[in-house]
Amino acid sequence: MTDSNHAAFKFLLLFIMIIVNSAVVLVGKFNGNVSPEERYNVLHMLILTEILKLSLSCIAEVCSSTTPGSFLISISNGYLQMAVPAFLYLIQNSAIYLSLSYLSVPTFQVLSQSKLIITSFLSTLILNRSYNLQQWMGIFFVTAGVT
Repeated sequence: MTDSNHAAFKFLLLFIMIIVNSAVVLVGKFNGNVSPEERYNVLHMLILTEILKLSLSCIAEVCSSTTPGSFLISISNGYLQMAVPAFLYLIQNSAIYLSLSYLSVPTFQVLSQSKLIITSFLSTLILNRSYNLQQWMGIFFVTAGVT
């Protein structure tokens, strides 16, 4: 894959992930506004979303790997290390769907995007990480741009 095709493929995957994440929020909010008989199971939505993300990740890995076997080797080496973060991510997504039933979509999006600033601030307090002025401005502008 050439560099220009690789960059275009990355942007395509980024665009698809933006659409998926936006759709998940909107569908989750819609689910909270319908009658209980018409609601879907949130766990099913989480599982389908994660399967879609896994599929996109596998496609990206296969397209970017140099040899077909390197994809399988990278999966076998890293799957145990990713089990705990994946489980925590599942809990986080469950909490997100729960919060969607109590918040409006704009409020949810603003609070959701505040994670970046909060994480940066706590990393300076807890982990003694330091950011220079340019990094802080980048964090602020990314958060402001997303919200």
